[in-house]
Amino acid sequence: MFWLKDGELVDTGRHVNFIISNEGNLIISQTRLSDSGNYTCGAQNLANRRLSEPALLTVFGTYCMSPPCVGGIMSQPCLSV
Repeated sequence: MFWLKDGELVDTGRHVNFIISNEGNLIISQTRLSDSGNYTCGAQNLANRRLSEPALLTVFGTYCMSPPCVGGIMSQPCLSV
């Protein structure tokens, strides 16, 4: 399994906030505005390569509605997406 962001391979070694789980899910920790984009999941073997339809992720800001935020004010870094 691999993931593309805006057509470019997601490099989990270079971008430590991107994690690919054992099940192949893409996890983005400490999401940033720059993480907005089109994400595509891919799989490849000797016979073929398949890509999912792209999914648009839009990061809007830093207002939180649940702990660790109190009254919409962040007590620890977090983002709503």
